[in-house]
Amino acid sequence: MLPLKLNISALLLAMSTLLSAQQVICVDSTHYNFAQPCLALFDPVCGCDHSLPSNSCYAFYYNALSCWTGTCPEVDKGCEVKFQYEIEGDELQLSNQSIVGMGDSIIAFSWQNDYQPFAQTGNTVFDMPAGETAFKISLQIRTLNGCDAFCTYLIQRSIDATAGPSPADGLQVFPNPASDRLFLRLEKPMSALYLYSLNGSEQLRQPLKGARAAEVDVAALPRSLYILALYDGEQMYYRKVVVK
Repeated sequence: MLPLKLNISALLLAMSTLLSAQQVICVDSTHYNFAQPCLALFDPVCGCDHSLPSNSCYAFYYNALSCWTGTCPEVDKGCEVKFQYEIEGDELQLSNQSIVGMGDSIIAFSWQNDYQPFAQTGNTVFDMPAGETAFKISLQIRTLNGCDAFCTYLIQRSIDATAGPSPADGLQVFPNPASDRLFLRLEKPMSALYLYSLNGSEQLRQPLKGARAAEVDVAALPRSLYILALYDGEQMYYRKVVVK
């Protein structure tokens, strides 16, 4: 069995090179504007502070909310903003993972940085200005059934993306992204491989017994970004893999 110290602490170190600090911004007074006209339309949303503004315009300008959803007992329209991100140098790669109700679908996206739109697509890349380390990234979605959901996160680029354990020399992982099978070619023998989700939970383990090639069945895994960990009996090596 893999030593617990390697399994947990080394994994978390590797993950820290992928994701920096992330925090939901519930209320942000910078966009409060009581003079902003809003339609007297009763289409309530559920605020992250448990309030129920009568529509998204009131939520944003009158309540200064930066996070609300159409999913709650009072407003059951079945959608919620959720996104995944990855930092590569000065690129912030954003992937929509929003939740929608059965029979519903997302018909509109709006990505924003500091509440200023920069993309209108489901997945996108934001080029972060050099020298800046903190970003307000928002995603707003609207669904076919009329649900409006919005949430802003503070993302802090505080960790050097080149830090942490290095991958094994000569390691080839393909295809990446993968949909059903992941193939590995190795220059040195490995004893085992593991796949971890971004919260650190083990999703898959497979003995390699010194093999220099492997085939991994990922068809049953949810679409997401994972950490591939290879163990040679003494050291762990890491790669990012995407299951699509």
